[in-house]
Amino acid sequence: MNSAPWLKPAYDRIIHSAQVNQLAHAVLIYGAPGWGEAELASAIAGHFVGLDTEELQADSGAHVVHPDFHWLQPEAPGKQIKVEQIRVLRNFVLQTCHKADRKVAVIIDAHMMNINAANALLKTLEEPPGECLLILSTNSHQDLLPTIRSRCQSLPIRPMGKDENLNWVRAQVASKVSGAVRITEDELNILLFEFGDAPIFVLQAVQRGEKGLLPDLVSAIVTPLRNGSIVQNWLKLDLDTVLSRWMRYLNALTQSKNNVWKGSESLDSYLQPLTSSFDNTSQLALLSFWDELLWARKLVHSTSNTNQGLLLERLLLRWCELVRS
Repeated sequence: MNSAPWLKPAYDRIIHSAQVNQLAHAVLIYGAPGWGEAELASAIAGHFVGLDTEELQADSGAHVVHPDFHWLQPEAPGKQIKVEQIRVLRNFVLQTCHKADRKVAVIIDAHMMNINAANALLKTLEEPPGECLLILSTNSHQDLLPTIRSRCQSLPIRPMGKDENLNWVRAQVASKVSGAVRITEDELNILLFEFGDAPIFVLQAVQRGEKGLLPDLVSAIVTPLRNGSIVQNWLKLDLDTVLSRWMRYLNALTQSKNNVWKGSESLDSYLQPLTSSFDNTSQLALLSFWDELLWARKLVHSTSNTNQGLLLERLLLRWCELVRS
């Protein structure tokens, strides 16, 4: 695999295990969000069933038709994987192979299995069919049952350094992103900060035409009357991701007040309009707003009936009030 160099060592390890007949029946891929767990699972699955990796990307693997391949993921973002989905997977791996040497099943976001689904999968792991490979991917492997983790070959993803990371994202943007989507180096650096340096998330955001939240966060303070248009723009994005990105700025502000902030010079220059605006804001007030953002994220996950527009308006109003607290 050539697209993500930090994934290649883990990929090569699995291929080598198969070549020396030491491949486990189940593999657990895990790493920080946005570092390519699903992409690595796609590449490994593609190798064993003879499909091009491009056909098995995280957003399209469910639509690939192959008699020896099965793709399983939550039915919607934030939804649990149900026991019925695991039963379908078990029936699949019990069938004989048609084209490939083994049946291959991928479970994306395996940590989202509910307890019944996890127990059903555990039974399959305890009594694996002869020629099958289960590939679990997760960015929260600690939430999996210990008995599931212990029955899988662990495959952790090792992130790159920041400079290598930036160079890779820059190269991918140049080669994969349409010329109609323009992004400056500063905008790219801001996105890297907001997504915690996760290269896959940043590339996906650029491909969607997204820019950083920083200009809107500054504008909300300087010209609060623009908050309505900011809300409309943010409603086009995934709300949980918006809140997570917002929390990174709040964390930077809090660390700055404690003199433990370790951002680069360029990042400090991007954040300067915020840090200067919040000079007189107490750390207690910042921490209180952190709790509000955390509450908002839990609200987004707990119900589908949240009025996201009103929620964002309330949070932006509190953001403006912080400057005066």
